[in-house]
Amino acid sequence: MVLQIPEIEVISGEKHFEAYRNIATCDPTQALYDDLVDEDEAALLEYIENRSSGIDHRQPHHTRFEQYGRIEDSLLCFDEKFWRWGRYSDGTFGVWYGALEEETSIQETLYHRPEIDRNDFLNTKDPIIQARRMFKADLTAMRHANLLPLQSRHPMMLHPTDYSFCQTLGRTLKQKALDMFLVPSVRKVGGTCIPVLNANIIHDRPVRTYFFIFPLDGSQPIVTQRQF
Repeated sequence: MVLQIPEIEVISGEKHFEAYRNIATCDPTQALYDDLVDEDEAALLEYIENRSSGIDHRQPHHTRFEQYGRIEDSLLCFDEKFWRWGRYSDGTFGVWYGALEEETSIQETLYHRPEIDRNDFLNTKDPIIQARRMFKADLTAMRHANLLPLQSRHPMMLHPTDYSFCQTLGRTLKQKALDMFLVPSVRKVGGTCIPVLNANIIHDRPVRTYFFIFPLDGSQPIVTQRQF
């Protein structure tokens, strides 16, 4: 079936946006070598790892984990080795996904993480707790598009699992050399997502840290937060 892609108005000229994105960090610190070597040897390996990790181990343990959550790591999605199939990419180019609202970023994560962490759920008897660091990225786009008005005429934009229409949209906008575009969130009613196609427009600052707790009994995930 040939998908009919609507005419898309490209908006040129400098425009500033703010986009939320949360990425995984690490808490509590995990023993990396205890199942590989004896205790004495593990201590030596941990010393070497601490010296070379780039983490400031002079800081208190309960704050140190925030240093692992670097938004620069999320920009690897633009490296060809890390291109992934997703809602707005068929895997032939990279897309960085942000959200206009903080709550939209959270709801998108709560939907996708259980599938990504499926093997962990199968091999544990305890709830999964994941620490994530929220960023608010400043975006400076020279070419963007607002696709929000299209959702009423093109319901496939909101299909929960069939990404074919959205991937064709993403490929079309990539070919038009857009920096980013605005689309409706599928996981948060009324929310707006911002797929970014150009890494150079992203400038970030940290906002806060969240802990996502995923129970194993099928109940709703729990989200806690604390300010920086």
